[in-house]
Amino acid sequence: MIKRVLITMVALMTLGLAACGHDDDDHQAKDQSSQTTKSSQSTSSKTAQTLPKQTLDQAWAIFVKAHPDAQVTSVKVDRETGTYMYEITGNVGTTEHEMTINGDTGETVQDEEDATDDNDPAIKRDGLKPLKDITTAATKKLAGSTATEWDLDTDNGQVQWEVSLQHNSGEHVVHVDAYSGVASDAVADD
Repeated sequence: MIKRVLITMVALMTLGLAACGHDDDDHQAKDQSSQTTKSSQSTSSKTAQTLPKQTLDQAWAIFVKAHPDAQVTSVKVDRETGTYMYEITGNVGTTEHEMTINGDTGETVQDEEDATDDNDPAIKRDGLKPLKDITTAATKKLAGSTATEWDLDTDNGQVQWEVSLQHNSGEHVVHVDAYSGVASDAVADD
């Protein structure tokens, strides 16, 4: 008789423990589902960062092929009507060449020249960080931001990118050294 009672008690306790363990699995599954939902919601609230299909090196090569004697003095990258465009400016003596290149196809959209008395310093191509690295450095300075425009030129002897960032709190600007990739803090763009 005592054996039967003990066996029955052990069986009931085993079932009870099994039920508790099963209940924990349900809570873990619900917790994981909740975390996945929160993660996908936070990801979807941020706009995905995109870049031109053509790299800076490719656009630079297109410019240099058309103007082999020109010294590049500035580069601007932005979206016009949904398409990224490179605007590269370079000088040969007193002539300024400004070329607009489709960032997706590499096609020359516009190529103009004007007389200039600007004495903007040339930017060395060798050692420039890729646009992807510049963008990463800039967006790390303001979590949840997306880069929307990039301007490369020389300011006070330093070659740097001015990267415009879009953020829930408004537009910001970060300056990134073009060769080292070191970025300044993000500041609100007035």
